[in-house]
Amino acid sequence: MIPISTDSAHERTRPVARILIADDNPDVRDLLVALFRLRRHDATAFATGPALLADLRARPADLCLVDWMMPGMDGPAVLSAVRTDLDVRVAATPVVVLTSDDRADHRFVARHAGAQAFINKSTPVARLFEAVAPYLPTPPRTPDRADVAPTVNPPTTPLA
Repeated sequence: MIPISTDSAHERTRPVARILIADDNPDVRDLLVALFRLRRHDATAFATGPALLADLRARPADLCLVDWMMPGMDGPAVLSAVRTDLDVRVAATPVVVLTSDDRADHRFVARHAGAQAFINKSTPVARLFEAVAPYLPTPPRTPDRADVAPTVNPPTTPLA
């Protein structure tokens, strides 16, 4: 008998979540994309808020990470545009604000504008992943060998 596996190569390689990142710093963009891709997420980065919004409107995402201070359309403007979008899927997208200027007034404005979290860019990576975890789908779990119960055939004759 050939064992049947419900875990295909496609399931193991399919991204867990679609994440959009807007930051004017190319090093930050590259680092965030690499970190999220290591966790099997489909991460795409943009240098501007309008570019992120155009992509989000074309294909909804599971999460947006937005830099607070960007030239042109800054993080608060991107957050406002997401929250007031006429497409409910866009407006409901979780947004996490990233900043290198962790001021209390910025944190207050971001929270009241609908940001799910406000994270300093110097925050350890583990803390970043903890902060975004509630807004991401969980990856499909592949059972370990110890998790799979052995097949037991019922007895064909009475025990007593």
